[in-house]
Amino acid sequence: RVGPGAGRITPLVKGVRLLADGWHGDEMRILYSANKHVYISKSGLSTGRIGWQPSTPGSSGPLPASTVRTINTRKDGYGDALLLPLSQRLPYQVEQSVKPNKVTLKIYGATQDTDWVSPADTDADEISKRANLEMVDGISFRQVQDGVFEVTAQIKGDRQWGYKVDYEGTTLRLRVKHAPRLAADGLLTGLRICVDPGHGGTESGSIGCNGMKEKQLNLEMSLKFKAALERAGAHVIMTRTTDAETVSLDERVNMAVKADADLLISVHNNALPDGRDPWKEHGTSSYWYQPQSTELARGLKDSLISAVGFPDIGCRFQNLALCRPTAMPAVLVEVGFMIHPEEFAQMLDPVVQERVAEGLLKGVHRYLARK
Repeated sequence: RVGPGAGRITPLVKGVRLLADGWHGDEMRILYSANKHVYISKSGLSTGRIGWQPSTPGSSGPLPASTVRTINTRKDGYGDALLLPLSQRLPYQVEQSVKPNKVTLKIYGATQDTDWVSPADTDADEISKRANLEMVDGISFRQVQDGVFEVTAQIKGDRQWGYKVDYEGTTLRLRVKHAPRLAADGLLTGLRICVDPGHGGTESGSIGCNGMKEKQLNLEMSLKFKAALERAGAHVIMTRTTDAETVSLDERVNMAVKADADLLISVHNNALPDGRDPWKEHGTSSYWYQPQSTELARGLKDSLISAVGFPDIGCRFQNLALCRPTAMPAVLVEVGFMIHPEEFAQMLDPVVQERVAEGLLKGVHRYLARK
């Protein structure tokens, strides 16, 4: 986090070496660079014995530092990969932008001595290999300041499908997801969509006007959405299929990532805290966290409103666990309000629930139709 209990930044994978120079409550203060500290929960850190070796990157030893000599490129099953061989696992931060379309990776403790950018596989013609990258249109790098190295992948077009950052040994990998390959007939064949019915099990969510729990309504809508997607040819991954399942937020995200989902859509219904007027504040909204998800969030919200006719209360940035994944566009939709009698009564109707499913499906179609 950028401060104690404050905003989140790029999470780090296991084995990254860090220098701690203080603490605040249950969070350790970590020195990334001369002018940058971050805070990490003590439960997410471990200390090792003195005597660090590259084969045991989590152990104690020299300060986290490395020289960056090459940047390699290659394609894999996920997308285009930028590979940066380092002498040890350093902390990093990713910043994504759609306008201009790019992904920037900052490496803390790194010093530029970069002679070339080249394909990882040297048995093929370099120009041919570079031309075969599907999403990355260019690569630039610079030394931002002492101990901070920055590499930027310029992305083709004006849309991104996701990215991952991790280590393979001590090689830092930034992988940019390829666009899904869809059938030419307009169906969703080949698309993998993770549908998340919000709450469930011991997590009830909000309560409707008749005492119905949000988790049940979310599931009814999500199952109809699943059926609509499958009729259109999509492969659907459900984070739960019954009201008995208590699935943590992390588990839901991991399901989508492990299934290599192309889209993650979490279905909810809304409420207000005590003291707010549901007659004045109600309607349909959607939420995003990563810039790559903004267009999908706006399109799903607009299609839902066209389908059910509830008021438009916006498409907003929100720090929600189901919106934070970077591996695919991830969106949370709030169809209507559990505590608004008229909206709630409509949402109980199976016919309206089918319209919700068709509205979400139309939003997915419209999103994919724009090249």
